[in-house]
Amino acid sequence: MTLILRTVVIGLAISFVLLQPATAIECQEDFVKEVTSDGEILVTLSGAVYRVSLADTIYSILWLPATSLLICEHVGNIQGRNGRYYEIINRDDGEKVLATRLR
Repeated sequence: MTLILRTVVIGLAISFVLLQPATAIECQEDFVKEVTSDGEILVTLSGAVYRVSLADTIYSILWLPATSLLICEHVGNIQGRNGRYYEIINRDDGEKVLATRLR
């Protein structure tokens, strides 16, 4: 599967999660360390790395280092299977993105 197609599939899967009931497991505060790949990859000060949904990169591309974040882990149905995704909230301006955790 090509990188573009895989990215689109991941973005659609994350978007599909919004239609399904989900349970927040936990939320934690963190800060932006770096945003790369036109907003698709978000690295936090704690060292976590997230892949942002393509539909949400329009927001994350503008996030600057030291931006305050609230990261909430959710479990929900993703394409018929239970899976984890993250709602990442920019505490400075209230913007929200959906992402999967890479590490």
